[in-house]
Amino acid sequence: MPGFRAATPPFSSWSLVAVTSGSRGTGGSLSAPDGLASANPGDLAVFVHGASATGGTITITEPSGFSADLYNTFKARGRLKISSKILTYSDISGGDVTGTISGASGISSDGGLYVFRPNYPLISVAASGQQSQGAGGDPSSQTISAPTKPAIVLGVAWAESTAPTCTGTLVSNGSSNVLRTLVIGVHEIQNSSFASRTFDCNDPNPSDQNTVLASLIYEGT
Repeated sequence: MPGFRAATPPFSSWSLVAVTSGSRGTGGSLSAPDGLASANPGDLAVFVHGASATGGTITITEPSGFSADLYNTFKARGRLKISSKILTYSDISGGDVTGTISGASGISSDGGLYVFRPNYPLISVAASGQQSQGAGGDPSSQTISAPTKPAIVLGVAWAESTAPTCTGTLVSNGSSNVLRTLVIGVHEIQNSSFASRTFDCNDPNPSDQNTVLASLIYEGT
């Protein structure tokens, strides 16, 4: 029919494409080698970067073009940032995704990259429900509200010297990954039957440990 244009089917579900452990570079940088090898334009990339230092004050800068969704600055020498981007052709052909550190010395970086795929191209993606707590001991458990549309529920735990152990209904219903050494990521894709979740971690080394517990939700339109 002249002038008729078929409607674009609505976005209605997510799937996981890849999880890539981070690789430490110079100056505390963290990259995800070949993390976009399986990605398509329109996929959502989520970069997790935790860092500790022996001196100075850490500033974590997210990868180029990414938006910071959560930044815990509990300690000058211990910080966690989660950032994201809807990928383009140039992102996929542009090499590794890399986050950088400035303002500190003796840096140790941990983290990694998630790539999630919508069933149809996204108009936008929104991060919501951000929670984060840094503690010299055991962080308090978090309750993540139920999404209202297809969503990625993400929890991250980072500790300064010993990897934490995560618990809660997000763990029992989702999938856990050691993103690198001291950063644990737990994600659950909820495409239907939306439900709230709890998320917690222990204090794995009480004698010298700083720990950060964080969670948020990604919803697309």
